[in-house]
Amino acid sequence: GSPRARAYASMRLIAAREQVIPLGTPGLATLYASHGSALARLLRAGRFSAAGSAEALGQAEQSLAAACSIRASCLGDEHPLVAATARALADVRQRRRQRAGGAT
Repeated sequence: GSPRARAYASMRLIAAREQVIPLGTPGLATLYASHGSALARLLRAGRFSAAGSAEALGQAEQSLAAACSIRASCLGDEHPLVAATARALADVRQRRRQRAGGAT
């Protein structure tokens, strides 16, 4: 399937896992972080169309923000995993800002 279809399917899987994994647990944070990071890699590789990349950036940002929030609450703000997730989130947000600036 296309990267867009895979991204959609992986979000559906995360939503299904949310039904059985308690919210705010490191396991759920790992699922979100993996999803956001995979989307970011696909975006860097140019695997999305122009329209698809905007959607993928939004999904990546949402997933990484959720992962960062959960990890910070579970591990503390100073944990290296929280810092790494925050850097990945900042990179995605920067890419969105650049994209928005180029679209205007």
